[in-house]
Amino acid sequence: MTFNIFGDATKEDIRVGYISTERGYISDVTICAANSYAQANPGTTFIFQTRKETQYLNINEVNKLTPNDLDSDIETCSGVELDGKCGPTEVIFRGGGGVGAKGNPIIGTDGAVLGVDLVSGGYGYQFPPQVEVKDPCGIGAGPVTEASLGEIIETVQTYEDEEDFEDYQICEDDDVGWGNRYDAEGKVIGKWDPTMYTNYTKNPFDKEVSDYQKQLQEFKNPWWNTRKELPSKITSPGKSTKTKYDVKDTRWGEFMNEYAISPVPHSNVKGSDFAGKTYSLEWDLEVPYDGEYIFRGAADNEGKLYIDNKQVSIYHHNFKGPAIKAQKKLTEGLHNIRLDLFNTVERQKVAEQNFTLSGGAVLELEEWTDGDWQDLVCYMDEGRFTNIVGGRCKFVVDASGEFPAGTQKEIDVRITSASEFINQIEIVDLFVVSGPEVDTVGNKIQLNKKFKQTVEVGKTYDVIVKTLVGNSPGAKLRTRSLPGKSLPIPTSTGSNYSKKNIFNTIEYIDKANRPLWRTNVYARGGFLNDNGVCPFDTTVQLQDNPYAGDHTIVWNSVEFPIDGQYLIEIEVDDNVDLKIGDQISIRKEGFRISGDGTTGTGLYKQSHYIKKGVYPVTAILHQIPGGRFGFDRSQVDMSVKGINPMALAINIATAYTEKEVDIQKSFNENPMGVSLTIEAPLPAIPQQPLPQQEGRCPPNPIWSTRFPNADQKWHPVKFKGWSKYLNKYAMSPIPPLSSPNSDGGGGIPYRNKWTMNAPYPGFYKLKGEVDDIAKIYVDGEVKLDLSRKAGKTNAENLFKLEEGNHEIEIEVENFRFEKFKAVDQQVFNTADWVAETSTVSTTAGTQIIEYTGLKKSGDRRWVSDKRLEFDDNSEDGFDVNASFTIDSGDAKFNKDGITLEGNGEVTLTYSWNDIPGYKSKALESLSIGGATWTQLNVRRGSETHTIDLGAGDTGVGSGYDIVLRSTGVADGLDLFAGFSEIEQTAVSDGSTTQGDRTAYVWGAKYAVGSVTLGYQYLRDNVSGSADEATRYYENDHYGITFNVSDDLSISYGSHESDR
Repeated sequence: MTFNIFGDATKEDIRVGYISTERGYISDVTICAANSYAQANPGTTFIFQTRKETQYLNINEVNKLTPNDLDSDIETCSGVELDGKCGPTEVIFRGGGGVGAKGNPIIGTDGAVLGVDLVSGGYGYQFPPQVEVKDPCGIGAGPVTEASLGEIIETVQTYEDEEDFEDYQICEDDDVGWGNRYDAEGKVIGKWDPTMYTNYTKNPFDKEVSDYQKQLQEFKNPWWNTRKELPSKITSPGKSTKTKYDVKDTRWGEFMNEYAISPVPHSNVKGSDFAGKTYSLEWDLEVPYDGEYIFRGAADNEGKLYIDNKQVSIYHHNFKGPAIKAQKKLTEGLHNIRLDLFNTVERQKVAEQNFTLSGGAVLELEEWTDGDWQDLVCYMDEGRFTNIVGGRCKFVVDASGEFPAGTQKEIDVRITSASEFINQIEIVDLFVVSGPEVDTVGNKIQLNKKFKQTVEVGKTYDVIVKTLVGNSPGAKLRTRSLPGKSLPIPTSTGSNYSKKNIFNTIEYIDKANRPLWRTNVYARGGFLNDNGVCPFDTTVQLQDNPYAGDHTIVWNSVEFPIDGQYLIEIEVDDNVDLKIGDQISIRKEGFRISGDGTTGTGLYKQSHYIKKGVYPVTAILHQIPGGRFGFDRSQVDMSVKGINPMALAINIATAYTEKEVDIQKSFNENPMGVSLTIEAPLPAIPQQPLPQQEGRCPPNPIWSTRFPNADQKWHPVKFKGWSKYLNKYAMSPIPPLSSPNSDGGGGIPYRNKWTMNAPYPGFYKLKGEVDDIAKIYVDGEVKLDLSRKAGKTNAENLFKLEEGNHEIEIEVENFRFEKFKAVDQQVFNTADWVAETSTVSTTAGTQIIEYTGLKKSGDRRWVSDKRLEFDDNSEDGFDVNASFTIDSGDAKFNKDGITLEGNGEVTLTYSWNDIPGYKSKALESLSIGGATWTQLNVRRGSETHTIDLGAGDTGVGSGYDIVLRSTGVADGLDLFAGFSEIEQTAVSDGSTTQGDRTAYVWGAKYAVGSVTLGYQYLRDNVSGSADEATRYYENDHYGITFNVSDDLSISYGSHESDR
């Protein structure tokens, strides 16, 4: 009974050696160390020695060694062999620090050794080895040999045979490590590896990938907004703070209400809008990486965006609509973001009269004590008397826009006197008038003088009043203004007021409480005829006057815009009582003697003070009895009875100045806010450095998926559950975001291409691993086909390549992973019925593919006769976001990407895989004939239709469609109908003559309350032949939908199609 206290030998006990060109013979090398050395020094010959033999092995043979190769059953001490076998003469090399020298002796016919034919110079010799020529048979002896070292010649050695390919088995690192890294809360955040920072020969790309994925997982747009953090400072005139307020307003749009902030809070207090002040809000923003950043902003009222004190955008009253977009490249690091916010002062125009509508001035003298003030009266139709002192005063005509100071103006003057004494008035430099006058016989004549006088506008004249004859106890003067009879006239220069008509009987002829007719009394013109109206038909000439009496006319809601003087003009036949609200009442009699048409009082023209407001204007028009009602004397026998017309003319006007004044408002009346979002680009994709050459062969790997010359920009990724190999070389066609539905699962596969240069002809090994599905092509030939479904996620393939460039293409796909099925709220809609038909007949030959939403032709590419691909934005490299494929049928896509050729039934599928919100969709839809494929607003999906291209020899001509749609025929009822005809070339197929194609459709939809009913009939006549009963499609659709709530509806629908 025996046992081995050391246990059985294992593969770790196997040791080999090799010759180093620098260190000589290296022994006691493990298999792991041998693989590492061979990877850096391909072609190395390893020495494996046992008691039985010495073997010279390549690394593939070393990896095949087993513990059994360590055992030896040879008897090493066999004693003297009398019958030993005799063999050829040998050349033995010993020493020199190297190994592997081999040679054959050259023996002459005389049995002498002539030389040695050196077959291999060996490796690692530091000095010449000893050489012995030995005859195992013991016949020959005595040769003396000497070796010498030759010069080192640099050569290129290639390994073209399959067995020359070396397959390295690199061992896992069994280092126990340095422990973990922890955050401030004691959580493990990764392994601690000090060599990453101290060992510069070690590539820190693994950390770059981890940092990149962390950035993407935390990535969210908008990356920053005004509500995210407090400003570093908010400044306004005389004040600085950091307090901001999140504000909303019903008058704002969605963007403002989501992101708007204000330096002041909501308030109902007047003046809390802080209008007219500029507020500066600043943030010190740490930008994580270089790139193009998108800024979107809005303001109420005005905002300006500065980045590092350089203006980028202006926001002006865009608080309702979409935000204004700007794009700016930022570098990594600290940047200053500044928003200047200004709330516009709200102003309004205020009307006011800063002048008096005056009819002139009167200067009156009282010389006695009776107080009648009629002893001397001076009327001036313009100007004013001022500064009365005793019998003296001043007179001036004020400047106006029409008559500036220094100009000459003519005014009317009237001087009267009822005194028994003779009084005198003198306006220095103008005139002297005295009276009463005395006639030739000594009688006094009443003083009543009227004349025109030219005055200098703006000049102040001295006025002297005195008694010339009589016993006056002393003169007293007073002055007053006369009611205005004219408005100031605005001019183009120097005028700051405006004249406005408030009311006119002609302009308001259709706004009274009763019908009114235009008048022209006696056909003689003037104010009454220009502005006159009558409450009875003025075209009728009556034989009597049935309208005698009072007639009330009311104009409601006449606006008087200011508190001030209004010039009122009235002329009437016969009399009128005019009332303006509760402001004024005026009695105007048209004739001094009632019924006497020759004693007209003319035009009433006076100014009246009326407060601002809206008032009714009421006129009680009085018609005296007698005469005949009418307006044309020529039609009346005046000797029998004269005419008695009835007319009223009114005009009200005013003049005022307008000025803008600030209005104090509360924040809630005049809100202030600014909103800004910043959308960050995706972080720059890190690029792994190319492997450096280690040893005498090209760098390995000679290519990997992380090499930089790919057609598409893919993303280096790693995952905790993956193998070390997959984590080292994995690339993803989509960014590793943490947002829902960003896995790219399902839908179409992604493709990418690289060009690889093979430096030498020979065998190359392709090794791959995938999560979940991949195909790897080399020069168009599938070399690896991997799928988790098939249980094959990693494999390798050894194949031969010629020197030069080769194309490597990878097609990768992720499984669709679903926990639930999303159901759109709109389960059924009659508007979608036609699109639900799965088989659509079209015409044979070449069909146009109509695209909706394709931004440019470069976003579409032809891949093969059976496949088209689409990108949402090919400017940053074509990555496949959608595809259109022919699944079955006799058809092909032309290389122009816009035509389809074929005949018969063809099934096509449109598939998409887009990250929601990341970029726009590749397409909105595409159509062929009557079939439409639509990309829905979901992360991924597909839509399949079968179309009938018809017989191959059918031609197509022109056609037309007629569609009629009527909405609102009745409450909730919509009707529609349509007809289509397409010319088709008549051809004979032996039994049928195919003619033009027609189709018609009609239907209705009726909605009442929460219930919607719908029906549609569609007939598609493929041909117009005599036996068309077998050549058409007939479709009936109907459905009902009940809306339970905003989030739930229940529907039932049916679609029956007969062919």
